[in-house]
Amino acid sequence: TIAKYNKKTLDLYKELQSISNRLGNWDETKYSFISLSKDDEYTLAEVYIYEKDYPAAIKLAKNHITYHPLVTLVAESIKQDYPKESIFLYDQLVQEYIGYKKRESYQEAASYAKKMKPIYESILKDLISWQKYLSDIRLRYKQFRALQDEF
Repeated sequence: TIAKYNKKTLDLYKELQSISNRLGNWDETKYSFISLSKDDEYTLAEVYIYEKDYPAAIKLAKNHITYHPLVTLVAESIKQDYPKESIFLYDQLVQEYIGYKKRESYQEAASYAKKMKPIYESILKDLISWQKYLSDIRLRYKQFRALQDEF
């Protein structure tokens, strides 16, 4: 197949979908593309999101939690349908950056935490949980003054 020799992208996936639908072999082509994309987690996440296979995208992100662009893509894409999973993914990034114990990392952690606020506020309609999340971080890391400045 074409995906074996070219860089796998979501655009290529869509092109193959169009051609394969006309030929009547989309299911086979789809599974081949996904199989060939196992080594390209970001493209695989894009495909899962495009197909609205959010559970597969979430599982992929959880299995590659240190691949920040992938985790961010999934967390952002699923927030309407899976807000708690989105919060979980963002929180994993927050905790990772806090663990580096540097001011720049605290700033990065705070930027990911801020991505959770609209999920709590607009989607879950639960501002109290957002405030509790922030106060828990401040309390848990009260000895880290630089972190307190960021949160």
